[in-house]
Amino acid sequence: MDRAAGVLARAWYDAWRGWWLASALALSGVLVLVLATAGLLEGMERETEQRVADFYTGDLRVTPERAGAAPPGSFGFNTSAGLELARAGLEGAAGRGARVEARLETTYLLSRRGLVEAYLFEDDQFGVALPGVASERDAYSVGVLAGLPMADAATRDRLRPYLVTGSFPEAAENDTGPVQVLMSTAQFASMLDEGERERIGARPTAGELSALRLEITAARVDDSGPFKDIIRYPARVTGVFDSGLDALDRITLVAPIEDARRLLGADADSGEANVFTVHGGAGGVAHAAEQEGWVSEGPAKFTQRYLGQLVAVVRILGLALSSLLLSFPFFMVWVGMAQQLDRSRRELAVCRAIGMGPATVRGALLRLTARVALLSVGPTVVVIGLAAWLLPRALGPAIDFPFPLGFVVPAWAVAVCVATLLLAGGAALGGAMRRHNREDLAGTLRAL
Repeated sequence: MDRAAGVLARAWYDAWRGWWLASALALSGVLVLVLATAGLLEGMERETEQRVADFYTGDLRVTPERAGAAPPGSFGFNTSAGLELARAGLEGAAGRGARVEARLETTYLLSRRGLVEAYLFEDDQFGVALPGVASERDAYSVGVLAGLPMADAATRDRLRPYLVTGSFPEAAENDTGPVQVLMSTAQFASMLDEGERERIGARPTAGELSALRLEITAARVDDSGPFKDIIRYPARVTGVFDSGLDALDRITLVAPIEDARRLLGADADSGEANVFTVHGGAGGVAHAAEQEGWVSEGPAKFTQRYLGQLVAVVRILGLALSSLLLSFPFFMVWVGMAQQLDRSRRELAVCRAIGMGPATVRGALLRLTARVALLSVGPTVVVIGLAAWLLPRALGPAIDFPFPLGFVVPAWAVAVCVATLLLAGGAALGGAMRRHNREDLAGTLRAL
C-alpha cells in the first residue's frame, strides 16, 4: 500500500503541478514573512541588550539596595582597599577569565550656563533636554552619570566602537579641576543653538568640543564650610559617542569614577561605589551577591525594565498576525486536494471496490502535502539567509532608527513555524479525507 500511495501521489502531483508549485511558493512567502519578522525583532532586542550591557550591566549587574540605573545608597566601603577586596571576591565567584568592574552612578544636571547665573537670571528662556521636549536650544541636560574606571584599558576597549570623535575622559589631577565627560552626539547637539549646529556639523573637532563651556552637578549640598553650597564643577567634553540606541544616548553621560565621587562629595580615591558589573561570564556572582544582601540582574531584565515592553508587544503581535497568514497557502493545498479527489473519484471508486482502503488515499495526500511543504523550504532558507546577511548592512547605516538593527532567527520562531505547519497541514489533510469519505461509492460505480 505504501508503494501504491507513492504512485498515486506522484500522479496527482504531475497532473496538477502548477497548482502545487503555486501553493509551495505562497507557503514559502508566508514562512519568510514569519521568520523575517521574528528575526528582525529578535536581532533588534539582542543588539539593544548588547549596547545596554556595554554601558550599564555587563553580563551581570550588582547593586546594594535595589535594581535600576543610578541606584540609591552605596556598598559602604570606606577605603579603596575595601572596595578592591570586595571586587576581587566577586571576580573569584565569577570564575576564570571574568572581570568585575566597580562603578558609581548618579543623576546629574548639566548646564551650558553657570548654575548661579541660571538662578539669578533665568526667566523661562531655556528647556531641559529630554526625549519629546522640543526647544531651539536645550540649555539643561539631565540623566544618569556613569562613573567608570576610565584608567582601565578594558573599559575603554568596550566603549571604543561607539566613540564617534574625540577621546575618552580622564580623571582630574586635583579636586578643583574640570570634570571631563563623554556624551552622545544627540546630547551634544541639544546643547547648541541652530547656527552652532550648522557650523559644527555631525563630527565636532577636539577644539569645538573643548570650546563648549558647561557646568555639572549631582545636586548634592556641600556643608563643610561656613556657608552651604551645591557641589558643582566646570565640565569639559572630550568626546562624543553614538550607541545606536536613542533612549540610552539621551540619558547617559560617561565620566571617570573619581569625578563622580567628587560630585557626590566623596574623596576621589575613596571606595565609594554603588554598582559592580561582571564581564566575561557571571558564574556564581548572583549567589555571592545574595549572601551580602545585594541585588543582581542581567542585561535582559535591565533592558526590559526601561525599553523591552514595547519590543515584546510588537514581537508577539507581529508573530501572531504573520502566523495567521499560514492558513492561506494551506487553504490552497486543501482546495487542490479536494479538486484532485473530485477529478479522480471514478478511479478511486474502482480502486476502493477492488480492495484499496482509505489508508492508501490518506498516505498519498500526506505525501503530496509533505512535498509542497518541502518545496517551500528551499526558497525560505535562501531568502532568510540573504536577509540575515544583507538587512543589518543595508538598513543599519541607511535609516535613523531609535533601536539598533540586527537579524537573528530564534529557535522558538522556527518551532512555531513547524508547529503551525503541522497543524495547518493536518487540518487540510483531514478536511480532504472527510470529503472523500462522504463520496457515495455505489452511486459512483453505477455511473461508470
